[in-house]
Amino acid sequence: MKLASQKSINQKIPEPIKKAMQLLNENNFAAYLVGGSVRDLLLQKTPSDYDIATEAKPEQTKDVFKNFSVIPTGVRYGTVTVIIEDQKIEITTYRIEADYNDYRRPSQVQYTDQIKEDLARRDFTINALAYHPEDGLLDFFGGQSDLENKLIRAVGKPIERFEEDPLRILRTLRFAARLNFSVEKETAKAMFICKHLLLKISKERIQQEFIKIITATNIKKILLMYRDIFAIIVPAIAQTFDFEQHHPYHIFDVYTHTVEVVTKVPTQLDLRLAAFYHDIAKPGTFSLDENGVGHFYGHPKLSAEIAKQSLRELKFDKKTIKQVTLLVEHHDIPIWPEKKLIKKRLARFGEETFFKLITLQKADVLGQAKTVRAERLAFLNQIEELAKTILKEKPSLDLKDLKIDGYDALALGLSGPQIGRALNQCLTAIIDEEIKNEREILLDYLNKISAQILKEI
Repeated sequence: MKLASQKSINQKIPEPIKKAMQLLNENNFAAYLVGGSVRDLLLQKTPSDYDIATEAKPEQTKDVFKNFSVIPTGVRYGTVTVIIEDQKIEITTYRIEADYNDYRRPSQVQYTDQIKEDLARRDFTINALAYHPEDGLLDFFGGQSDLENKLIRAVGKPIERFEEDPLRILRTLRFAARLNFSVEKETAKAMFICKHLLLKISKERIQQEFIKIITATNIKKILLMYRDIFAIIVPAIAQTFDFEQHHPYHIFDVYTHTVEVVTKVPTQLDLRLAAFYHDIAKPGTFSLDENGVGHFYGHPKLSAEIAKQSLRELKFDKKTIKQVTLLVEHHDIPIWPEKKLIKKRLARFGEETFFKLITLQKADVLGQAKTVRAERLAFLNQIEELAKTILKEKPSLDLKDLKIDGYDALALGLSGPQIGRALNQCLTAIIDEEIKNEREILLDYLNKISAQILKEI
């Protein structure tokens, strides 16, 4: 991989960042751009943020930037945030850390005047780089070479890095997946040795990394090679490992099939999560018929229940949980290229979710035997195109589309749940093309329905 030149890096560094380093230098304090921003600049990417490391102590940094807005964001750990031309810049004193008692933050922070000692505490070599517009790149641990070779390697002893903060295990997978890098052999070995330490990490932190991993483009080899680590995050996924499906449509075991489906859906979070969980209950619902063919009756519903529990444990928000479990539970719902049925499905799920279900079903097919893919994909494409044609006609698929409302039902003597029941029956009749969505027609239909409902009282 060819890395960016010093000239091109200098051109990309925002002026407020250069100004901050310049002000520190003018006050006789060394200062370098460090961490992920240096990595991204070398990879010719635009960093999301910029961090500066300096030999200046926090109070000295505050004094250097006394004419600017300064926020004491992490003074305990040597960090202050300076705002220059509306850009927030984190500036941290060179430091040595020790005793990560909570598997996240060091219990002791000792300042140092050596940038090398500061970089030695960082997680990976590709993040242990420092850069100055005039002095160029500082690379004490081979980070530049690892970038060129597309390799994630822990700084120093990998086990020590992961014992300091086990979340670094997931960060390794995140960088590997998002950058399409491989993990260095000893680093990978240490990840498996330390994987149990992930149980010490808060679910919120695990969730944040899991999201970044599961939505990465280059995720296939990560899910396959590091499946035992994912089983720490989602224990139920372990039952799918090497579970043969004994079905002519399936050439993969359940987990490998799952990975295929995950990689075939877009990188949207709800779709990726739905793909990950969609068959998680298959082993628990497995049965063989008299011909030796495997079946998994009821697995979508049970998979949805497992997904809901797992996502709750990982502290996902209610909206995401609801959408993912809906997609999982209905991932194999029957849909045919028949107008009335598609309208019913559109009315039931809504346009966005309907098409996501089709997308998930297509991915599911792509994870099956090649002999059935072409026919099934053509079938789903036909459904998708018909649905688009139906939507162009702007059909009435929701109660709000009706030319009548609850007041009309109320005027006929209905109340409470009766009103919703009557209006839904009207909508169903329209979707089934029994009546048209015209006010006079609907009022007549509503009158008949109301009479029937009132008779039941």
